[in-house]
Amino acid sequence: MKYKVPRGTRDILGSDMLVWNRVNDAIAKITALNNYQKIETPIFEQTDLFKRGVGENTDIVEKEMYTFEDKSQRSLTLRPEGTASVVRAFVENKLYGGRLPIKLFYNGPMFRYEKAQKGRYRQFYQFGIEALGSGDPGLDAEVISVGWQLLMDVGIDSEEVKVHINSVGCKECREKYKEKLIEYYQDKTESLCSNCKTRLDKNPLRLLDCKNESCGAMANKAPSIFDVICTSCDEHFSSVKRYLEVFNVPYVLDKRLVRGLDYYTHTAFEYRNQKATSTQDAFGGGGRYNGLVEELGGPQTPAIGLAMGVDRIVLALLEKQLPQEHLNFFVVSMGEEEVQRYATEVMQMIRQHGYSCDKDYGGRSFKAQMRLADKCNAEKAVIIGDEEMKNKTLTLKNLKEGKQEILLEKQLKQQLERGSLSV
Repeated sequence: MKYKVPRGTRDILGSDMLVWNRVNDAIAKITALNNYQKIETPIFEQTDLFKRGVGENTDIVEKEMYTFEDKSQRSLTLRPEGTASVVRAFVENKLYGGRLPIKLFYNGPMFRYEKAQKGRYRQFYQFGIEALGSGDPGLDAEVISVGWQLLMDVGIDSEEVKVHINSVGCKECREKYKEKLIEYYQDKTESLCSNCKTRLDKNPLRLLDCKNESCGAMANKAPSIFDVICTSCDEHFSSVKRYLEVFNVPYVLDKRLVRGLDYYTHTAFEYRNQKATSTQDAFGGGGRYNGLVEELGGPQTPAIGLAMGVDRIVLALLEKQLPQEHLNFFVVSMGEEEVQRYATEVMQMIRQHGYSCDKDYGGRSFKAQMRLADKCNAEKAVIIGDEEMKNKTLTLKNLKEGKQEILLEKQLKQQLERGSLSV
């Protein structure tokens, strides 16, 4: 029997992993710069957490969750998103009793039973930040800026992405807005797709982000939240826009943007890939969720977060054919065990000075080892044979320029310490 990865999953290998490392390194850097602390939550949680936290009427809960019973007949679900788990941890560990806002980030696998396609997987990777304990509009702008800066740092060009923003108002604004939408769509139900017909009574805001062409045309003419928004929500959103200018984040106002989760309030935003040719055009997004902590058993706590699809960012970077990662040194060694031990000693000395280095472990010929150094995109080769081992020397060759020089081992060590090589 031939075993294959399950549908909707894949192995991450070779040069692809180098791009993943590039993104993960950028995540670690930008979260540190903005003072977000890492949080790890379980891969699975009680099913009810996602039903209450994400929303009973969302596609995630209705169609996409991986839910199972354990041996004690408890209903558990592989996490389909990160926010509900972070809020559960915030409440359970009474983090609201400390200094606020608390700024957290996560980066790991999520699971949804979706139609597998390019950019959409059943096991996918998500990076997210959550800032809990402040309703300051400046914090909304900071969160949006973190996602924007991450995309810039990994190598996405500014013209390749647009930040779409909107307000979905407070609870009272949304109730008024839902009434307006139901009234607008009342005589148009026959033209709606089957999904939108179901959503109209349950969650009419979701009609605004339907990908169906006919539904999209109707949504473009639908009333806007700004027809009913209260003064407080309007002022909050205006302040967010002013702060985005301070953070130098370009944005477009998108009155159809509502996001797919029930917990959002006030600010909502998305990072749209301008080069995407399918409906899977968002690198990620987020928004405020001022009522979610209370919904999950904690005190009333304003909060905002974002989530970004690491898979989609990586796909966009792979299409750009970024410069290949390189190796600083490759040790080419010819001889018996004593020579190989000396070569290993030199390799370790190079690594201890902070340079990447590798050697052949397959007994290849000199020419084959030089080809391997080239395949590893090594900058320099360190060539060692019987004579070099006896004299504690080595030949240092610049593989880009062809220059080479014989050095004592201690001379190479001195050059590495200075950070300046002779060839």
